[in-house]
Amino acid sequence: MHMPSQRIHKEMYSENASLWFTLANGGSETAILLKLPTTSLKSLMQGCRLEILFDRIAGYICWCVRIYDAPEHPVAVTGVIRHPEEFDALLRILSECSAPLFLYNEMDFCVAWSDVIFDHTATRKASVFLNEAPLISAVPFDAKTSSALDFFDSQLEQGHSENAQIISMLATVGPWTSAKIAVAGVNDLKRIDVSSEDEGYALEAITWSALESVFPLSLHHSPKVTEGSKERELIDIVASYQFGAFLIEAKDLSVLRAKPQRTHSRRLATLRSHISKAIGQLKAAAKSVQEGVEVRTQDGNVIPLNREHPLHCIVLVTEFIEDDDWEQVFNELCDAWTERECFFHVLDLRELVTLLKIGKGRSTHFDYMLMERAKVCIKHNTPHVRSRVAAPASNQ
Repeated sequence: MHMPSQRIHKEMYSENASLWFTLANGGSETAILLKLPTTSLKSLMQGCRLEILFDRIAGYICWCVRIYDAPEHPVAVTGVIRHPEEFDALLRILSECSAPLFLYNEMDFCVAWSDVIFDHTATRKASVFLNEAPLISAVPFDAKTSSALDFFDSQLEQGHSENAQIISMLATVGPWTSAKIAVAGVNDLKRIDVSSEDEGYALEAITWSALESVFPLSLHHSPKVTEGSKERELIDIVASYQFGAFLIEAKDLSVLRAKPQRTHSRRLATLRSHISKAIGQLKAAAKSVQEGVEVRTQDGNVIPLNREHPLHCIVLVTEFIEDDDWEQVFNELCDAWTERECFFHVLDLRELVTLLKIGKGRSTHFDYMLMERAKVCIKHNTPHVRSRVAAPASNQ
């Protein structure tokens, strides 16, 4: 496991996905840190191809990480080398043709690591390319930097990756080691393991972990209700505070149990199916709560819920795939909203954590952010909205 420097930790907090080259153990070793959505992390651990590309645009060293989790639609993350220590770490990595790679998820947890080896020919070429103009001072991320990165992105999107100026390094990844993370709360303890085959439970556990500090006394996993002579699970996660209650149904895309390179269209179909099913489950759960059905913990204790305010019913998916027509899902959400007279949302893990970061971990702020986000969804007729944490104050 790797503990990021203070600078990288701040950047990681505000970035949804990024890559860092860094020195470790007092400068005696190197490391590559990669933050990605959980689905992409799992795909990489399943053996999907990893590629790192470099180019120099208007004097800026731009990089791109590609993970070929879907053959026709690889994940791509881009950025700029902005700090001399990162430049020096990259040169060391290129000279050694290898480095340990540490993976971080949406909550900035280091969840897995492995060793990667790069092709000698590509690393030599990259070293010569980078040494043509060494980075000797920090580069601010200003309008010029952003413009260079935009041009780099456009070059990659237009299929210019074979351009002689763009250097591609394919990585050979060794066996993975998964971190065993334990998160303790007032009412429960959850263990997080990104390699767990029970991916649905793993998503529930990390969702609970994200919310535990926001609702320390009123957060419950797998609450139960009794209807007639039968006891059943109400929903995956429930939380409550003085101004409202939250019902969450988590749906994982099951990357580890699927083929390593499931097609993009197949992922979309699975995601749509999961969301529709979750909306139905949330409608039933909301009805039970609104009718006053007693909700209990796994131990049988009654859970006090705020039933006086409109409920927040949240479909929580591992990752929301943006490039599709979500009109049908949006209409389903609106129908559920009207039928149950409460809020219905679709969030992925990345969006949930972002809202919590923006709200500084306060239940009132989280409630408010959800309502404001719902207004934006209605205004633009879409279930999908991306919130964003403000970047660190310093550009250095």
